[in-house]
Amino acid sequence: MLIEEKSFGVAAHFRRAPHVAEELRKITQALADRHELQVQGGNMMIELRVGGGDKGGALRRLMGRAPMAGTKPIFVGDDLTDEPAFVTAIDLGGAGIVVGDRQGTRAQYRLSGPVAVRAWLEAFVA
Repeated sequence: MLIEEKSFGVAAHFRRAPHVAEELRKITQALADRHELQVQGGNMMIELRVGGGDKGGALRRLMGRAPMAGTKPIFVGDDLTDEPAFVTAIDLGGAGIVVGDRQGTRAQYRLSGPVAVRAWLEAFVA
C-alpha cells in the first residue's frame, strides 16, 4: 500500500494490495467514527479527512475569482471524489467529463482514457 499525506487528511492507495480493501475500509470507518472524520472512497483508494470540503466547493470558490469569474467551468475527472465538481460545473453552466468506464456518474460527457483527454484538449486548443 501507499499512504499519501494530504493537507486535510490521509489517503491509502491499495492498487498493489487489493486483498486488503475490506479490512482497510473497516479500519478507516472505525477511525472516522471515533474522531468525527469523513471517509471518501475512490479508485483503489480510501481517504480519511476532515469534513466540509470537496472538489465541488473548491471549484465554486475558484469560479468566483478573477480571471475565472463569469466563465463556464469544464471539469474533467476519473474518480468518485470528482463527482461533487461535476455537479458544481453543471450548476455553474459548464460541463462535467468523466474519464474511463466508471458508471453512475453525474458527468454529462465521457472520454475513454488519458490519451482521449489529451486529444480532446489538443483539438479544443486548436
